[in-house]
Amino acid sequence: MPFDHFHIEPSWQSPLAAADLGSLEGLMRTQLGKCVSDHGRGQVIRIELAGGQVVFVKRDTFSPAMLKNALADLCHLKSPRDPATREVEAIRRVASLGVRTPLPLAWGHRKFGPFPLQSVLVTAELTGKHLHIMLKYGAPRDEVRSALSWSGRTAGAIYRAGLSWPDLMPKHFFIEEESAGVLDLIRVHQAKGPVATYMPAQVGRFCDKARFFGTEEEDLAFFLEAMDYEGLLKRTGVS
Repeated sequence: MPFDHFHIEPSWQSPLAAADLGSLEGLMRTQLGKCVSDHGRGQVIRIELAGGQVVFVKRDTFSPAMLKNALADLCHLKSPRDPATREVEAIRRVASLGVRTPLPLAWGHRKFGPFPLQSVLVTAELTGKHLHIMLKYGAPRDEVRSALSWSGRTAGAIYRAGLSWPDLMPKHFFIEEESAGVLDLIRVHQAKGPVATYMPAQVGRFCDKARFFGTEEEDLAFFLEAMDYEGLLKRTGVS
């Protein structure tokens, strides 16, 4: 038989319950808010609560990708993790580096045996200027260079910690108070080999996305210098 697990931070029980978002069932069925992402197996929904707080609800249903990840966990003698649990773990890992991340407010899953059937995660809004928007619509060049520098420092902190982030892209950075926060961290994981074996492809993808919006090489240099790209490449292993 299916079984459920659900956790909600105590200080958010009342605000979420008032919108019928205080349970796994309520979060999976809600029609509130605006869908900001639909990836086939689930959605990300932006909801403004009665008190003015903005939260994001990320929910997933059973999919081949969810099954693949569950089987990978079993092969490594781990209990299969649902997407919400995986992302909360990744958020906490990155936040421990001093990086701004979305604050997890509630999360849970429904499983059949060891296999996840449904998964839901609620996070607080990550505030700041969206780097993707700054590049796309042409913010002043000094602002762009500062934003790329702060983003580079954040990326560098992640790589120096021996983490791999396949989703390193401008759309996942939010700039505020001389720092770059990040979201969509579900695929962050501890790397198994030297940083030079995985970082170039990930950073190359980030740069290609930025170039698509007209970002020039001398501007991208601020990102690469701030993250100490060349210094990281010289490392023979991860610490």
